[in-house]
Amino acid sequence: MCLYVSSRTPAIHVSSGPPLSFKRLLLERCKEEFETKHHIPEAAPEADIHTKIAVDEARNKLKQRSLGVPKFIGSLFLSGLAPEAIVHCCLVTLLTNPDESDLINFEALMTTIGKRIDQPKAEKLMEAYFAKVEDYSKHPAFSSRIRFKLLDLLDLRKHKWEPKRPLAKPKTIEEVHKDVQEEKEMKIKEMRNLAMRVEEREEDDGWVPPPARGAEGRPPLSALLRKVPSSPPAVPERPAAVPAGLPACRASGRAHPERSAAVPVPATVGRPPNRQQNHHRKHHNYKQNQRTQTHIT
Repeated sequence: MCLYVSSRTPAIHVSSGPPLSFKRLLLERCKEEFETKHHIPEAAPEADIHTKIAVDEARNKLKQRSLGVPKFIGSLFLSGLAPEAIVHCCLVTLLTNPDESDLINFEALMTTIGKRIDQPKAEKLMEAYFAKVEDYSKHPAFSSRIRFKLLDLLDLRKHKWEPKRPLAKPKTIEEVHKDVQEEKEMKIKEMRNLAMRVEEREEDDGWVPPPARGAEGRPPLSALLRKVPSSPPAVPERPAAVPAGLPACRASGRAHPERSAAVPVPATVGRPPNRQQNHHRKHHNYKQNQRTQTHIT
């Protein structure tokens, strides 16, 4: 954008001096922003605590504001709007008594323009830059994050300024439209697959056949059904017994086979009689005793 504006903006005439071009005004503004951070006033030692806090806050704001300026200057250099001498001046300034923000700016600027300026004519300057970078990467005064950034910068130069991971470039309008179309087709395909799965479930009616032998070590269901008997096994009957405790009947003139016969008792197969069976047995024994007493009298 700056290159486009610079090529289409006429020179600005001022009252005193020659006319200034857009390129000249842009570079002057970048120089002011870059030097602002390096000319921040320090608080006087005898100042009170409130004055020191205010000065520290102002310094932090100016540091944050100046973070993107060196990288912007590097972009101007790649576009042909800034000369190489200005870039080297920025690099030397950032490596002179640096703090962490200076090293962050140096890493961003060198990552942007390193491949362009790492040429035989600037070999001595580049060797001096990276000798300091290697020293700062081992200095304990800087945080681990800053030291790792400097180590990454050393690796980047070692690999001929080719990043390990390709940088993501902005997509063109055609690529954006293509991605949107592919996303729509993917959604349509997923909806079709979902509809097909629903139809298959409705046809199966929820029935899932058992796995054959060998799939999970279980036999087929048909083999298990053949082992089930068609009718339950017969329960053996127990012989009826005369209830204990009943008095013996006297012989009379008439025989009462229905009274002298043994009273059948409900058979229990492998389990005790329940409460209802006990109730019937007690009632039956009571009636039998009444009949026996009547017969005796």
